[in-house]
Amino acid sequence: MSQEVNGNFTQDEMLEHASRYVRDVLEGVPDVDTVAVANEMLPHLLGKQNLWTERNGIDRTLLLQTIYRVAREVVPNAKLALRDYSVEFADFARSNEFFDLINSLNKQEMTVNNRRLIHVAEFQLPLFLKELIGVDPAMNISNFTTADNRARMMDALKRNIERFQEIDVEVAITELFVPLNNLPGNNVDQMRLQAQIYHDIYQTCAEMGVRVGTHRLYDDKKVEYPTGGTSPYPRDEKGKKTPAYFAINQGILSGQSEK
Repeated sequence: MSQEVNGNFTQDEMLEHASRYVRDVLEGVPDVDTVAVANEMLPHLLGKQNLWTERNGIDRTLLLQTIYRVAREVVPNAKLALRDYSVEFADFARSNEFFDLINSLNKQEMTVNNRRLIHVAEFQLPLFLKELIGVDPAMNISNFTTADNRARMMDALKRNIERFQEIDVEVAITELFVPLNNLPGNNVDQMRLQAQIYHDIYQTCAEMGVRVGTHRLYDDKKVEYPTGGTSPYPRDEKGKKTPAYFAINQGILSGQSEK
């Protein structure tokens, strides 16, 4: 959502602006399964201020209640999602904050309108994004370099998914990528580890019935990778399948067979 910063708007004016923006955008959207109404509403790990809640002092709960209710009016059949990053693994403070926010909002909405406000929790899962290494404790590469440690992290991912499912909230992973340049070893070692990480995440998500998507930016001439990432996807710059591509397929098949 865009807005004027330091525009001397009251909270009511800002909420009206937000409501109008959501309505204008969604009225032009055909029938869709899921709409991510808001993105990254938790405090930013890199200190960037949220233009709505921090720079303009809008109450976060009131803002989310307002725009999600508007979205429900405009796209009554769509599932409404809230998306954030570094919220994927149980036992980390930020994942608890994300869960508590959605759970609290849904409980309040059930009391007022006898329905959930948010139907889907979307995890971005940008593993080893350069800026987050050393800031997000889950981004410690040692969490993923051995089979035992990956198993521990997959258990944390599974338990996080389970607790959302227990409160009737679906989970989707929307922006998974694993850059090679922040993995240890030579190129062969990096590609092998990347494939193992992709395999384990897709297997866990297949077991749990969770959709997984990757994040990719395009312009007219080339593929743009996320900041601080090289070769993060299961196809290389020329579109050739990498070991991660085949590992993903194996992970999905393994996860489906274990359901």
